[in-house]
Amino acid sequence: MISLARICFKIGWLNEDGGPAIQWHSQNLSEDKFGRKKPLWRHGRGWFRMPWATLGFEWSVPTHFWHIGFELGGGDGDLFSTTLACGLFALWFHWEPTKWRAVRDRSYQIAFHNGGMWVRCGTNRWGDWHKGQPWWMDWHFDPLDFLFGREQHAERDLEAVETLVPTPEGGVVATVRLFESTWKRRRWPWWPLTRCLDRAEIELREPIPVPGKGENSWDCGEDAIYSLTCPARTVSEAVAAIVESYTRTRERHGGVGWKPAAKAIE
Repeated sequence: MISLARICFKIGWLNEDGGPAIQWHSQNLSEDKFGRKKPLWRHGRGWFRMPWATLGFEWSVPTHFWHIGFELGGGDGDLFSTTLACGLFALWFHWEPTKWRAVRDRSYQIAFHNGGMWVRCGTNRWGDWHKGQPWWMDWHFDPLDFLFGREQHAERDLEAVETLVPTPEGGVVATVRLFESTWKRRRWPWWPLTRCLDRAEIELREPIPVPGKGENSWDCGEDAIYSLTCPARTVSEAVAAIVESYTRTRERHGGVGWKPAAKAIE
């Protein structure tokens, strides 16, 4: 006599271990700059795992993305994936069957970002160019570049001084270069298409140790900050920026009580 469990296994409701054949699990990717979790609906991903396929989702609310497209074949065993983003939200789907005949990698997408439109028509998912590929398969159009020319970047040094960056292990000598960055367009080098920003480049004589990200086998150990470029008008703002950077990294990945394994900076 065939048991009820055997019948459920035959029709795909149970797996070989007697557990549910269709399983759902998710991952919360929404967190602030200190690593504290936010609600799952803000940014996350999930998977429906079935005996015959896996259906994956990812979402982000809100989002600054604007794009629509789909891909066939490609990486990670996906047979089909599609994406939609409209500025209010972004959604990604992928379908990965257990058994399927390999198909040639194809990507079709229209995206709007960095002030331009980007189009793919049958390229691979990474957009790699190959000899003999027609231009219309992968191109982008930027209205401001077309009308006023591409942005040209220039820097003007303002000041360079040596200072001391405080750390729990001791002060670190650093050279701070204050400079002004300007972006202009050749056919309209005036406001509002000209941008100026006061910035600072901090070079540390000794690196400041921080914990590694710990997401892969190659970054689980200690890391270090060697330099930093940030918006700043004064040396004090530049020093505050690098202190905030290593403090945030230590709190996020190592906790308040984290101590570097290396010899303390003298």
